[in-house]
Amino acid sequence: MALGSDTAEVDLRRHVSLVFAGAVALGVGSAMLLLGAVVWFGGGGQVAFVLRSPALVIHFIGWMLLLASIKALSLSPRGEDKRLVVPMMSAWVLSVLAAIVGIWTLPRVLSWGICGSVVCSLSLLLFLPAAYFPLPFVPSVFAPVIVCHAAFFLLEARRHELIAWGRLRNGAVILVALAAASIAVQAVGWFSGAAYLLAGLTAVGYTFIVSGLLRTLRIAREFNGSVPAVSRLEGL
Repeated sequence: MALGSDTAEVDLRRHVSLVFAGAVALGVGSAMLLLGAVVWFGGGGQVAFVLRSPALVIHFIGWMLLLASIKALSLSPRGEDKRLVVPMMSAWVLSVLAAIVGIWTLPRVLSWGICGSVVCSLSLLLFLPAAYFPLPFVPSVFAPVIVCHAAFFLLEARRHELIAWGRLRNGAVILVALAAASIAVQAVGWFSGAAYLLAGLTAVGYTFIVSGLLRTLRIAREFNGSVPAVSRLEGL
């Protein structure tokens, strides 16, 4: 079926494109965090962490693209697609809440005391946390967020054929593994070292996800722009 002849196919193609763009943005933001950590480990000093601010902006764009993709999916007439809207929206909302809670706990995690708590609260209200804190590198901030992202992409994977499904699943597994490792690193007090790298290494998980979504988009082009209807794989 040609893309232009069916509004539903247009919306589904838009959904996949938005998820793809969101995954790319999240991957690019994480890669910038990784670059900053590598430069810091190489003796570049804390000036390397100047990349954290644009990285957070790019991550925010990625979040908004994922939100837009849910809207596009909600317009699908397919029952299996509509059933994914609520759990995907739940995963997205939880990722935002996880980030907010993580930021609020920063003073306690970093032992900043009362003054630090006040500054943290004010900066959060002004939506300027990156100006004051290394928050994208703190495991208790980013780990719950990437777990929610993993859940989102696992749900998305159910709409794709076997190879793309496997890539999205592998990317989600990598994100969960990095989240678990980062929390363990923070628990044993290695925060200022390995945690910086782990935050950036989430780019690897997003790269797997991007490759899976790119395959779906290529298949769509081969089918004259239409997105094949794919239900959840049997037995999965």
